[in-house]
Amino acid sequence: MDKGLAADIKRGLKISYDYIISFFIFLALATPIISFTSENAANYIRIASFVVFLLLTCIVYVDMRNYGLKESRPQYEINPKPYKGLLYGFIGAIPLIIVQLIIISIKLPEGTEILHRRFYQAFAGPFYWLVCLLGNKAGHYVIAFLSIIIISFIGYYAGHKGIYILETIRIKLGIKPVKRNNN
Repeated sequence: MDKGLAADIKRGLKISYDYIISFFIFLALATPIISFTSENAANYIRIASFVVFLLLTCIVYVDMRNYGLKESRPQYEINPKPYKGLLYGFIGAIPLIIVQLIIISIKLPEGTEILHRRFYQAFAGPFYWLVCLLGNKAGHYVIAFLSIIIISFIGYYAGHKGIYILETIRIKLGIKPVKRNNN
């Protein structure tokens, strides 16, 4: 397992990569929705955004949990702090926030305000549902990207402490795992 600043940056940028993948999935889902639904397209876009957000959450959570699990092993001698996921999330969110700020600050000719708004709405696609809850202003798009930091922290913390969500839920609900015969 790599140590040092370069390794931390690489792991943090993995979160940016995960976001870019989910962004393209959102575009692939949103294009037919916009094409086929002229009425209530915004509602369907919010639903698609939420679905892609859940996918992004799963991807980032699992990646960070795996990093937390690996880095906490004694043979690597890294001795990480349990809040290192915040660092990874911050490193991963910075490039995304910078791109979003650039898109928001671009000055387009008068009469293209709606197009400009659609650009920064599209880039924040997986967070569109969250932005709508916050108030749908330009600054809310930047704030929504901060949720990546929280997701990465929770994932890393769970890996560092050896917490498995599904196993914990099974124990709380009293469900016994199914044993399979490997014949």
